[in-house]
Parts: sequence; C-alpha cells; structure tokens
Amino acid sequence: MADLLSSRPFVTDMARLAEGLVMQDMHQAFWDFDAASSVASVQAGLGCREHPAFPDKCGDVVALPESEAASCEVRRRRAAWALQLRERYAPRMVEWIDSGEGCEKAVAVLTLELAPGRRLLVVCFRGSKALQDYTKTDVSFWFTPVSPALLRADIGLTAAQPAAASATASATTSAASAASAASASATASTAAADAAAAATAAAATAAAATAAAATAAAATTAAATAAAATAAGGASTADGASLGVDAEGASAFLTHLAASSVPCATVGLWRAYAGGRPRAARGLGPRARVRQCVEQALAEAAAQSQAQGKAGEGRPKGAASLELLVTGHSLGGGLATLCAYDLTLAPTLTLTLTLTLTRRPRHPVRPAA
Repeated sequence: MADLLSSRPFVTDMARLAEGLVMQDMHQAFWDFDAASSVASVQAGLGCREHPAFPDKCGDVVALPESEAASCEVRRRRAAWALQLRERYAPRMVEWIDSGEGCEKAVAVLTLELAPGRRLLVVCFRGSKALQDYTKTDVSFWFTPVSPALLRADIGLTAAQPAAASATASATTSAASAASAASASATASTAAADAAAAATAAAATAAAATAAAATAAAATTAAATAAAATAAGGASTADGASLGVDAEGASAFLTHLAASSVPCATVGLWRAYAGGRPRAARGLGPRARVRQCVEQALAEAAAQSQAQGKAGEGRPKGAASLELLVTGHSLGGGLATLCAYDLTLAPTLTLTLTLTLTRRPRHPVRPAA
C-alpha cells in the first residue's frame, strides 16, 4: 500500500480532493450517487456554505456565481473528479465536520477502498475560502506552544471533562431525588417533615462533599498539567497553573519565539484546528471531532479484523487493517500538518499515518521537531 500512496496517480487524486472537492460541502450523502451518474447530475448537487472572499478557481478557470452553477466549468470539473474517485475508491463519508463557529475550518473524514480488504481513512482539511481565513487565520503574528507534553496534557483535560460533568449531574440528580422523597414524606406528618429536612440537609452535605472532591481532583490535574508544561518548556503563571495550548497569557509575539526550542503554531491556525477556547475546552472543535472519528474507525477495523481471524498478512491478529492519510491544500495543508503531529502524539492511538500536502504555507514553527 505504501507504493500506492506515493504513486503519482494517487497523489494527483488526493490533490483533487484537497484542492477541489473539499472546497464544496461534502455532506454525509455526498458520495451516494451511482458510479454511472452523469457529470451534470453530480454537478447539480455541489454547493458550499462558505462564500469565497476571492474568486474560486480551478487552474485559471474562475467559478461562476451560484445563480449560474449549471454552466460553471469549475463545478463541472469537480463533479468529473468526484465520479472518477467514486469509481476508483468507492469512498464513504464518515463525517463532514463544518460547525461554522468562529475560525473553525471544515474537514472531511472519509474512507477509500484501495483494494479488497485494504481501507484508507482520509482526513482532508479545507483551505482558505472565507474572508476571515485571510484576515484572522492566515495573518497571525501570535504563536502558542504546541509541545508534545502540552498536547498530551490538553488531550487528557478534554477527555476528563465529560466524565466530570456526568459525575456532577449524577450527584445533583441524587440530591434532588432525596429532597423530593423527603418532601413527599413531609406531607404525612410533622415528624416526617423533620425527617425530610434532615434528609435534605444530608443531601446538601453530600453535594458539598462531592464538589469539594471535584475541586481537589481539578487541582491535582492542574498540578500534573503544570508539571508537564514545565517539562516541555511551556510557561506557567505565578501561582503555578499551567499555561497550556492557547491558554490565557500563553501566546507570544513572533519575534519573542525566534530562539525558542519549543514547537509552536500560530494562534489563528490552532483555533481553526481546535476551535476557540470555550469550544476547544468542551471538545466541540474539529480537533476533538477528528480524534473521535479516528479512534472509532480504528476500533471498528480492529474488531472486524479480530472477527475475521486475520492473523497473517503482515499484521498480528486483531490489529487494525486501516491506515490513515491526512491531507490539505493551502491553509488546509497547514491544518493537516498540525493534525498529523497531534495524532502521532495521542497516547490512545496506534496507527500508520501518511501526510500528503499541496502548497502548504509555513504556518507551524518547528511542529515536528
């Protein structure tokens, strides 16, 4: 498969995917057309939520406005490419990630069938299109550290939050149930009312204890993260709290990082990849959603391989029969570089990753050092 991934025809196909098709909205049903469909019928289904700040092109050919989509040569070429890829690789959309929030960039996650029993998971980032891509994301002179330790710590914090929220909700529900039951008992007699008050107080005490435990756990996690950040060369506040990736006060102006050995990325690039601080912290940005797709795809491939009992073919029984390719064009190439770097550091992932780029800008600073 390695020979195929580096072959000129395949690289050309991935360039067409990154430069052309992902510039359209690759919704969940994008590849559902029949291989015998006409170019015109596929072309009619092409559209895009984002409005281009500059003329959308395919080579020297400029795309026509939506009102003239039926006669647009750029859309016609992209439709023809979609048909070719459909015939060659039987692509299937895993997820089209396009929140429209802040500077977050759209990303397509899909699978390609390279040969019988050989599947490739492709993560393809959209390049610059909307005006904010040029004014906020591309033009960025502030950088944030993205050292391995900071990325691993950031992953752990993001993953821990759903569990913490669940525990808090469970404690709240238990307290509410106890109070409700006690209140019902209170209607029976004065003694029952006293018991209800006692039960409510006990529930409140339990909730307070839960909150205190959660606070202690958060402090422990923060201390561990701070230690990781210090080991990685990251900054810390005066009270010892870690300044993680894109944390308040962690960014530095370009000239201040000229001699830094810590890998960095522009703040604009990071937010296009991970989302703004609130959404990134809640695991809602493209970064977290791509991670979920990759983890799920690998788990499914491993389970399928285990079920089929494939112990030979150069891999142990139960190993995932799936490879990963991350790609992008222009700004999408910068995002793909950051994503590939991030995924290779994930402690929960064991994978073979190929990075294919088209006209990638020099966004990250020493990202793979």
